[in-house]
Amino acid sequence: MMKEREALMCKVASDAALGQLPALEPKLPPLEASQTEATVSDPGSSDIEGRSQDVVLVVGSAHLPGIVSMWSNGLWKDLIGNDGQNLLGSPLLTSPPLSSVPEKQVGLKRGLLHCLMRLSVTGEVLDDLETTLGPLPPSQQLSYDAISEIYTSDRAMLACLPRDLLDKVWQGSQPGSSVHEMDPWMALQPFRDNRPINGGTGCTEEMVTLVRSLNFELD
Repeated sequence: MMKEREALMCKVASDAALGQLPALEPKLPPLEASQTEATVSDPGSSDIEGRSQDVVLVVGSAHLPGIVSMWSNGLWKDLIGNDGQNLLGSPLLTSPPLSSVPEKQVGLKRGLLHCLMRLSVTGEVLDDLETTLGPLPPSQQLSYDAISEIYTSDRAMLACLPRDLLDKVWQGSQPGSSVHEMDPWMALQPFRDNRPINGGTGCTEEMVTLVRSLNFELD
């Protein structure tokens, strides 16, 4: 997902250098692709009449290495498609048709989305997400909270690991305890079975009870 975002940022920088952004009037003569790259990557360059062609792109620091790399090797054009010319026709901006979500599933799906997003974005992005989607129906708050309780638990996240990696990270249990005697893979099977991707419902009262009972087990 990072690469796709960074490719879009490179496209915006390219269009800005060419004066082709929708909100801008073209003020510079068309540039060859090589000239465009020099303009963005070489601050201080200018055209023959002395008009500045510098482009300032404000991005998060985590994106900077990827943007520099993509701009240098031109990979962003491959990701955008159409030789990087037509952003609106890019497969990066296509999405499957939207389908309506029954109200009784809103809490479940919003909860799963929130738990997934919180692993890779800041709190500000999560706030924007909630603002865009609007408030939950009151009847769905219980499901939303239960999903958050399940999927933010350590074991729910461990259940996403393949077995070889799980065996490496399942450490630290005390000898003689019930946790120490468990087969890690089998201990996490209920969490794998609960995941919608594996055919589960995502949330059940039994799963919530299991998550809460782990606090006593680990004590």
